Amino acid sequence: MKKLAAAALSAGLLYGGWYGYNLLSRLRQIRTVADLQIISKGLQSSHSKGEKLTAREISEEIKKWGRGLDGWGNEFSFQVNASGSYVIVSPGRDGKLDLSSLEDYFSATPDRVHGEYDRDIFFRDGLPVWKAGN
Repeated sequence: MKKLAAAALSAGLLYGGWYGYNLLSRLRQIRTVADLQIISKGLQSSHSKGEKLTAREISEEIKKWGRGLDGWGNEFSFQVNASGSYVIVSPGRDGKLDLSSLEDYFSATPDRVHGEYDRDIFFRDGLPVWKAGN
């Protein structure tokens, strides 16, 4: 009976630990999306329509929120292309970009990454492309 109780307790702790780990990852994912939304709003409100953003302006706005770090403590990456379009990317829990270069994010198609914590979360021109929300 003691062995059965110990096994049940161990299984419960393992499941609880796994669930807690995923809950923490989900909260970090939510925070990252919220930060990207705030950064995007800040960029839109500080800039006139039709004006191109500079890399410096984007960098300064990113650093205002969470010291420029996503929910997992990874630095946001960003790039502005020649046409003035921009991307801001969180590499997710694993800290690695999913695509080979930031330039590739300009042509990436929409996707859902809800619950996939190692996947990147990114916004292009102020809008989510790989969505982590509901």
